[in-house]
Amino acid sequence: MPKGIVIRADMKAPPEFGDFDNLADLEAIAGSPVKVVPISTLGVVAVASAEGNRRGLPVNTYATLLWWFWVPALRRKVVLLGDVVIVGEPDPDGQPTNIPASFAGNVLSQHGHSVKLKVTGEKGWYRTDTVANNYFDAIVFAFDLLDNWPEAEAARIVPRAPHEA
Repeated sequence: MPKGIVIRADMKAPPEFGDFDNLADLEAIAGSPVKVVPISTLGVVAVASAEGNRRGLPVNTYATLLWWFWVPALRRKVVLLGDVVIVGEPDPDGQPTNIPASFAGNVLSQHGHSVKLKVTGEKGWYRTDTVANNYFDAIVFAFDLLDNWPEAEAARIVPRAPHEA
């Protein structure tokens, strides 16, 4: 089974990198039974509780923000409940794979994050001056810019280098 990131519903808990040897490991985090939510633009899936509503699980704000950022059509329409595991998309045999290393490194970076914007009429990406404490706070900032600056077409979340922290 794959390597992935655990995103807890408790926003005070930082994301955790982990190895998941079998389905029981995923169920121990997300609950049983699980549902698999594709985030194809990243090459990952979110593994969450299939019975979050029935079990009264809390909204997982961070996992939901990640989902909305990478699947904009779902923004403000659906949420993920309870603790969530992010792993790579399934292989041809239907088995989950490792989370892409570059994405895991971005989410887990401890040096802060910036937002880069694609602006109408500009060729490159503009790096904003605001520094977010974590990947998810940067998503909130990106949404604010995209919602309120008509010239902003797209956003990227980038980790800051250790010397920038």
